[in-house]
Amino acid sequence: DDLDQQTTPACILCEVYPTIVQGYMAHLRIYHRNATFIQNDRYILCGCGRRVTSARFDPDHSKNCDGRQFSIHWLENQVICEVEGCYTYPKSVLGYMMHMKRRHDTSLEATGIYLKCPCGLKVTSRNNKHHLKYNCDGHKFKVCKIKSG
Repeated sequence: DDLDQQTTPACILCEVYPTIVQGYMAHLRIYHRNATFIQNDRYILCGCGRRVTSARFDPDHSKNCDGRQFSIHWLENQVICEVEGCYTYPKSVLGYMMHMKRRHDTSLEATGIYLKCPCGLKVTSRNNKHHLKYNCDGHKFKVCKIKSG
């Protein structure tokens, strides 16, 4: 069940944590001028079971649901990410970071990558404790290159 994998609903573009679905959608629409999650490969799963893919206001949804319980998920089933060049497939953000440190004696930053979680946080070796504090299990993530310059 998707709601068992509850994540902290952080804004996917900044560090704001709206407390209800409607507030999250309004935040994206107003502050980031972004009315669709599809562009960002995510959707919101509301506690009532509704899958929200647009930041546009839906009066029927608001009428029937307080929107206080929701989570953010990737649109497609996330592929488990391989550690480049060593054919290892860590199952979580923490596992990926530990593998890099123990097996390769390096960090995410040193290899020019970060891990992107559906909770919105870009995880580096430095901010992992911040990430765990928000109860994200870190099982669905993408490996991204750090932009240089």
